[in-house]
Amino acid sequence: MKFFLPYDQRKPDPEPAKVDIKRVLLIGTFVWGIAIIVLSALYQPLADAGLLWWLHTSIVGFGLGIFGFLVVRT
Repeated sequence: MKFFLPYDQRKPDPEPAKVDIKRVLLIGTFVWGIAIIVLSALYQPLADAGLLWWLHTSIVGFGLGIFGFLVVRT
């Protein structure tokens, strides 16, 4: 296996995959929203275990999903 090939020996780059980015954002934001609901129900056990960062991570993930919808408005 070679880690570097000269430019004249490289294969051409593949075509980008066609993806419905709005669907990806919708599913990801939905999953983060479900995670917020579940982790909010477990707030006290998470706080006792020092794992509140799980809840904070899900809130940030949901917020980034909403931000993604604002960026991809086409």
